[in-house]
Amino acid sequence: LDWQSIKPRQDWIEPSADSENYLRPYCAGIPGKLRIIYIPSTLPFIKRDAGARGDIISFSEQKLKFITKLESGIKYSVFYFDPITGEKHPLGTVRPDKKRRWAPPKPPVFHDWVLILENHDFGKPGLTIEYKDV
Repeated sequence: LDWQSIKPRQDWIEPSADSENYLRPYCAGIPGKLRIIYIPSTLPFIKRDAGARGDIISFSEQKLKFITKLESGIKYSVFYFDPITGEKHPLGTVRPDKKRRWAPPKPPVFHDWVLILENHDFGKPGLTIEYKDV
Protein backbone atom coordinates (compact mmCIF):
# COMPACT_ATOMS: atom_id res chain seq x y z
CA LEU A 1 0.00 0.00 0.00
CA ASP A 2 1.40 3.36 -1.01
CA TRP A 3 0.52 5.43 2.09
CA GLN A 4 1.48 8.63 0.30
CA SER A 5 -1.45 8.06 -2.09
CA ILE A 6 -3.93 8.45 0.79
CA LYS A 7 -5.41 11.95 0.72
CA PRO A 8 -7.94 13.74 2.96
CA ARG A 9 -11.46 13.40 1.50
CA GLN A 10 -13.98 15.12 3.74
CA ASP A 11 -16.34 15.24 0.74
CA TRP A 12 -16.77 11.45 1.01
CA ILE A 13 -18.73 11.60 4.29
CA GLU A 14 -21.76 13.37 5.79
CA PRO A 15 -21.36 15.11 8.12
CA SER A 16 -17.64 15.77 8.13
CA ALA A 17 -15.33 17.59 10.47
CA ASP A 18 -14.26 21.15 9.75
CA SER A 19 -12.80 24.03 11.76
CA GLU A 20 -16.19 24.76 13.35
CA ASN A 21 -17.21 21.13 13.94
CA TYR A 22 -14.02 19.30 14.86
CA LEU A 23 -15.84 16.46 16.69
CA ARG A 24 -17.37 15.14 13.48
CA PRO A 25 -15.85 12.24 11.48
CA TYR A 26 -12.68 12.55 9.36
CA CYS A 27 -12.06 10.74 6.08
CA ALA A 28 -9.09 9.94 3.87
CA GLY A 29 -8.46 7.43 1.13
CA ILE A 30 -7.53 6.47 -2.40
CA PRO A 31 -10.34 6.87 -4.98
CA GLY A 32 -11.74 3.50 -6.03
CA LYS A 33 -9.48 1.58 -3.65
CA LEU A 34 -9.66 2.55 0.00
CA ARG A 35 -11.63 4.74 2.39
CA ILE A 36 -10.61 5.24 6.02
CA ILE A 37 -13.04 7.08 8.30
CA TYR A 38 -12.19 8.05 11.87
CA ILE A 39 -15.35 8.35 13.96
CA PRO A 40 -14.68 10.08 17.30
CA SER A 41 -16.91 9.27 20.22
CA THR A 42 -18.83 12.41 21.07
CA LEU A 43 -21.06 12.98 24.03
CA PRO A 44 -23.47 15.89 23.92
CA PHE A 45 -21.40 19.00 24.50
CA ILE A 46 -21.84 22.72 24.83
CA LYS A 47 -20.51 24.81 21.98
CA ARG A 48 -19.51 28.32 23.04
CA ASP A 49 -20.00 31.24 20.73
CA ALA A 50 -18.46 34.70 20.90
CA GLY A 51 -21.24 35.90 23.22
CA ALA A 52 -20.42 33.10 25.72
CA ARG A 53 -23.92 31.70 25.26
CA GLY A 54 -23.83 27.91 25.07
CA ASP A 55 -25.73 25.81 22.57
CA ILE A 56 -26.09 22.10 23.29
CA ILE A 57 -25.06 20.01 20.31
CA SER A 58 -26.36 16.45 20.41
CA PHE A 59 -24.53 13.25 19.52
CA SER A 60 -26.88 12.70 16.57
CA GLU A 61 -25.58 15.91 14.95
CA GLN A 62 -22.01 14.62 15.18
CA LYS A 63 -22.28 10.96 14.11
CA LEU A 64 -21.49 9.61 10.66
CA LYS A 65 -24.67 9.40 8.60
CA PHE A 66 -23.49 8.60 5.06
CA ILE A 67 -20.49 7.49 3.07
CA THR A 68 -20.93 9.47 -0.17
CA LYS A 69 -19.72 9.55 -3.76
CA LEU A 70 -19.30 5.77 -3.95
CA GLU A 71 -17.94 4.82 -7.35
CA SER A 72 -20.06 2.77 -9.77
CA GLY A 73 -18.80 -0.76 -10.30
CA ILE A 74 -16.59 -0.79 -7.21
CA LYS A 75 -17.33 -3.49 -4.64
CA TYR A 76 -16.17 -2.45 -1.17
CA SER A 77 -15.70 -4.78 1.80
CA VAL A 78 -16.33 -2.87 5.00
CA PHE A 79 -15.47 -3.33 8.65
CA TYR A 80 -15.17 -1.41 11.88
CA PHE A 81 -11.70 -1.39 13.42
CA ASP A 82 -11.64 -0.98 17.20
CA PRO A 83 -8.59 1.18 18.06
CA ILE A 84 -8.84 0.12 21.73
CA THR A 85 -8.75 -3.67 21.25
CA GLY A 86 -7.34 -3.92 17.72
CA GLU A 87 -10.28 -6.12 16.71
CA LYS A 88 -12.03 -6.04 13.35
CA HIS A 89 -15.83 -6.19 13.14
CA PRO A 90 -16.76 -7.23 9.55
CA LEU A 91 -19.89 -5.65 8.05
CA GLY A 92 -19.93 -7.39 4.68
CA THR A 93 -20.17 -5.52 1.40
CA VAL A 94 -21.27 -1.91 0.84
CA ARG A 95 -24.54 -1.59 -1.06
CA PRO A 96 -24.97 2.07 -2.08
CA ASP A 97 -28.34 3.70 -2.74
CA LYS A 98 -29.31 5.46 -6.00
CA LYS A 99 -27.50 8.61 -4.82
CA ARG A 100 -24.25 6.59 -4.46
CA ARG A 101 -24.44 6.81 -0.64
CA TRP A 102 -24.30 4.16 2.08
CA ALA A 103 -25.45 4.53 5.69
CA PRO A 104 -23.19 2.51 7.99
CA PRO A 105 -24.68 0.74 11.01
CA LYS A 106 -23.93 2.01 14.49
CA PRO A 107 -20.59 0.83 15.93
CA PRO A 108 -20.79 -2.12 18.35
CA VAL A 109 -20.04 -0.03 21.46
CA PHE A 110 -19.69 3.67 22.26
CA HIS A 111 -16.10 4.89 21.84
CA ASP A 112 -13.81 5.98 18.97
CA TRP A 113 -13.89 3.78 15.84
CA VAL A 114 -12.30 3.53 12.42
CA LEU A 115 -14.51 2.44 9.53
CA ILE A 116 -12.59 0.94 6.62
CA LEU A 117 -13.86 0.31 3.10
CA GLU A 118 -11.56 -1.75 0.86
CA ASN A 119 -12.08 -2.44 -2.84
CA HIS A 120 -12.37 -6.21 -3.40
CA ASP A 121 -10.06 -5.87 -6.43
CA PHE A 122 -7.46 -3.82 -4.52
CA GLY A 123 -6.23 -6.95 -2.77
CA LYS A 124 -7.72 -9.61 -0.60
CA PRO A 125 -10.11 -7.93 1.85
CA GLY A 126 -8.52 -7.64 5.26
CA LEU A 127 -5.01 -8.21 3.92
CA THR A 128 -4.51 -4.89 2.18
CA ILE A 129 -3.56 -3.18 5.41
CA GLU A 130 -1.78 -4.87 8.30
CA TYR A 131 -2.91 -3.95 11.79
CA LYS A 132 -0.15 -4.50 14.32
CA ASP A 133 0.58 -3.45 17.86
CA VAL A 134 3.39 -0.92 17.98
